[in-house]
Amino acid sequence: TFMDLRQKCASELSKLDADLYPIGAVVPLMESYHYKELVDVVMNSMMHLPDNTARHLMGAGHPMIFALAVAMGCDLFDSAAYILYAEDDRLLSTRGTFKLENLQEMPCSCEVCSKYTPDDLRAMPKKQRRDLIAQHNLHVSFAELRLIRQAIYEGSLMELVEERCRAHPALLDAVRQLSNYTEDLEKYDPRSKKSAFFYTGAESLKRSEVLRHQQKMTAMPKKRDLVVLPPSRKPYSKFISGKLGEFYVYGNKGEFDGENTDFMVLDVPFGLIPLEVDELYPLSQSATPKIRDKDSLEFINQFFSEFIEDYNQVLVHSRLKDTLDIELSDKFEDEEIRYKKDDVRKLKAIADYQFGWGAGESLLKGNINVEKSKKTGKIRHIYDGKTLIVNMRASDSYLVLSKEGAKRLHGACEYPKNRVVVNKDSEPFALDGKSVFSKFVVECDENIRSNDEVLIVNEDDRLLAFGKSLLSAVEIDNFQTGQAIKTRKGFKK
Repeated sequence: TFMDLRQKCASELSKLDADLYPIGAVVPLMESYHYKELVDVVMNSMMHLPDNTARHLMGAGHPMIFALAVAMGCDLFDSAAYILYAEDDRLLSTRGTFKLENLQEMPCSCEVCSKYTPDDLRAMPKKQRRDLIAQHNLHVSFAELRLIRQAIYEGSLMELVEERCRAHPALLDAVRQLSNYTEDLEKYDPRSKKSAFFYTGAESLKRSEVLRHQQKMTAMPKKRDLVVLPPSRKPYSKFISGKLGEFYVYGNKGEFDGENTDFMVLDVPFGLIPLEVDELYPLSQSATPKIRDKDSLEFINQFFSEFIEDYNQVLVHSRLKDTLDIELSDKFEDEEIRYKKDDVRKLKAIADYQFGWGAGESLLKGNINVEKSKKTGKIRHIYDGKTLIVNMRASDSYLVLSKEGAKRLHGACEYPKNRVVVNKDSEPFALDGKSVFSKFVVECDENIRSNDEVLIVNEDDRLLAFGKSLLSAVEIDNFQTGQAIKTRKGFKK
């Protein structure tokens, strides 16, 4: 497999400015079910190929690996597998390969499988049987590609990959190997998606969403003490009220000060979730089995034990005593523990989580008024007096900037944070509120992901406009065509 040569080959190929870049010499790996090695080969090639050109995985013709290949960044496939397998009386499926001689029932609902039985096919002349099996194989392959495109659209591709990996132990090895590249995959992963986060097993713990949240948590400023609560109905903060129950003390025991305490829920797969941001995607838009698996419990225990080291006093709810691998024997009995809900504090925490620590204080200063939905009670619009600052998006609870909000964020964040920098040719169009195209971008914040709220500035950091990013930072940097930012408003005088 020679990863150093793969990297060098990809780097040299990228200099050709081709319309398509092939990744070849992988058929022997696929035929011998060495999918783990296939992951290393493809990922080491991808790292050195440009994002603005299609990548072609040569000889990949079995539908059981399509989802995995797409998750690694492959755009095209070619193979004669559909007819070669048909010649050998083998039927393709996303669950593997079926030999006609072993079939009691047909494996799908395509035209061939609906019209004929295995006995019918076995009784046919060789050529007719081959053509019908080839037709089935093509149907299965194209159906899987349609399913993958839909999964990309709704943001559930990794769930599909995890589902497909259960078809064969070698594929499960491949998905686990892919988790070693989560930091690379995260750069392309939208912060918010149409579908919820479904936990399907230990492999889900390595997804981009989990890594991103835990990095945010590690970097967040911390108060003196921490209160840790068990999971409940989501969003947690909505259904928490009154006395929170019995607690055990971990660390130094002291007086309870609610204003100097972080309140968090311990849950799979994200670890610790602050109550102020628990409505953000995917923290609230996620589902996990009620029966916890051993891997997930070990995962949240490890994160918990590392995270709490920065706190003076940690109060752990009694219902978590059997979940955590720490000594809890000293009950906290000084006073009742209660969580005080505060909309402005919640909004500041969301702004910090979304735009960077400290953004909340700058965005939400002044005479803050919060307008809520009459139907759902959720926050919708936030004003300073009568001036709109931000809106809260109903689907994921992220903040959407107004003109005033964009100005405040620009003043609060250092260059180039939350910014997309455009060249002089694009300045007048941005000021007019026109969309920004990739080829006019000269620099951008490396932490920008698709669907993020961004500031559009010139090379002197003058605020020109604001909008929603349609691409991640690495894609904006690589693409020379197409729309990068959907501009909401420009600042033309």
